[in-house]
Amino acid sequence: MERKFVRKDEQIKLIMECRQSGLSDYQWCRQQDINPGTFYNWSANFAKAAILFRIHRANLLELLLFRK
Repeated sequence: MERKFVRKDEQIKLIMECRQSGLSDYQWCRQQDINPGTFYNWSANFAKAAILFRIHRANLLELLLFRK
């Protein structure tokens, strides 16, 4: 496998393709010549970012709705 930089928007696209393929992450990664460990890191990073976004949004709403 060749090492190459993959932009964040491309990572999201690849994650979505994998999820829609019906294959396991491992099988899909092998077919696409992507290291499964790298793919799992991408997925974990986006999951963490989504959680942080939800927390931030909830805190912002709380500030807006309940400020005195």
